[in-house]
Amino acid sequence: MSDRQDEHELSREFRQERSVRRVVDVIETKRKRIRDDLEQLICHISLLVPCTGANCFSEQTYGAIEDAAHRLGDDAFAQLLLQVLQEGR
Repeated sequence: MSDRQDEHELSREFRQERSVRRVVDVIETKRKRIRDDLEQLICHISLLVPCTGANCFSEQTYGAIEDAAHRLGDDAFAQLLLQVLQEGR
């Protein structure tokens, strides 16, 4: 009886691990898409801020995006946006 119970437990753990790995794959794919979308958004936003000089993505652009992110009232999203912005600099 103990062997059967051990097999059942092992089977349950295997299914749980398989489920977790599937969820991780989906979340990683979604995270990549979100980051790609944010990078594209940042590029498009830079077109809304007037260009001053040769470097169009200036401190002024960065400051405008940073201020706007903080005004959203969504700290988690603002932090993600600013992280993507920092990585792109």
